[in-house]
This record gives sequence, structure tokens and C-alpha cells, in this order.
Amino acid sequence: MEARFTAKQVWDVRAARALLHAMQKTQLWKIGAACAILGAALLALCLTLGLKTLGWMCFAVLALIGAFAAFGAEPLAARNLFTQRRRRWDVAALTFGEEHVEARSELWRCDFRYGRFCRFALCRGRYLLFYTNGQALAFAQESVEGGDARAFEGFIKEKTGLSLEQPR
Repeated sequence: MEARFTAKQVWDVRAARALLHAMQKTQLWKIGAACAILGAALLALCLTLGLKTLGWMCFAVLALIGAFAAFGAEPLAARNLFTQRRRRWDVAALTFGEEHVEARSELWRCDFRYGRFCRFALCRGRYLLFYTNGQALAFAQESVEGGDARAFEGFIKEKTGLSLEQPR
């Protein structure tokens, strides 16, 4: 197979976090902000009703929940996902040819036809080529060889018909 581009897939916590972030329907920071706003509204209501202690307790609890949702849930979930999916073959060489992508490690080899991919995303410095809803080839931008980022993205768009998504 003649390679147009090559890359190195490394399954690590950063790749797991990028995968989780790209799969989120509602970003966790939005949930955290909503909790903080709700806590402030409850505090204002309780202060208006003369329930100062209850208001501050509600605010404190919702602020803690919001802070965890915004800043702690994704890293914790990424560590768990990384641990669950960790194998001896956490590093794979990816070869992007004209007909398919070949993924190869020291223990296995797999070909992915371009029509199999359902999503193409760039998240947290990682390209993600999803072949199912929760499974993707995840590789760092800087690991791509054979051309610059624009050329690679154009190549993937041409082969798969998928536009590059950049989840926030």
C-alpha cells in the first residue's frame, strides 16, 4: 500500500480526554455554569425570604457541584476510560493510503475503509476518526507526516466526505 500520510496513534490519558470531550452532547463547563447560576438564584431567593443559612448552603453545594462538573469530571472520566481500554498495544502506526487506513501494532493489523468512518474531529490537539460512536483512531496533529495539517484534513475530507469538526 502506498502511503499518502502516516501517523502514530498513542492511547494515553490525553487521547482518552479528547475522545470523551468530542463525544459530549452538552459540554461539562456549561453544566457547571448552570449549577453556579442556579445556586446564585437560590441564594438570592432565600435571602429575600429571610432564609440566610439555607441560601448559603444551597449556593455552596451547587457551586461545588458546578466546579466538579466544569473542571473535575472530564479528567476523572478520561483516566477511567484510559484504564478500561488500556492494552499492551497502546501504540499503533497508521498509514493513510488511497483506499483505506491501515493500523498496525506489534500484535495486530487492521484495515479501515474510508467509507467506514462516521466522524472526523480535532479535539484537544488530537485528530479523531470515528469508526463507531464511541470508538476512534486518535492521533496527535504533530504525528502526521506526509504533508501539513491542511493537506491532511483535505485528504480525509476527499476520501470520507466528512468535514472537520472542532468541538469547543
